[in-house]
Amino acid sequence: MRKVIGIIGPLAAGKDTIAKYLEYKVGLPVYQISSELKVLARENGVPINRENLIDFSRELASKYGDDYLAKRI
Repeated sequence: MRKVIGIIGPLAAGKDTIAKYLEYKVGLPVYQISSELKVLARENGVPINRENLIDFSRELASKYGDDYLAKRI
């Protein structure tokens, strides 16, 4: 059974820093939901900015379920 470590927190809390540390020290792969969201936004012609990405992610969640982006990565 595979285990997943999720890192969440407010803006500028250091989430990327701890993820990079775990990747470097322990060799854990790092996946970011926001990266997948940006790929989908570009494919759908959604301009990349914070407000648009929030709206787009809510759209995807209501259409495909709350775990849609997590399942894609």
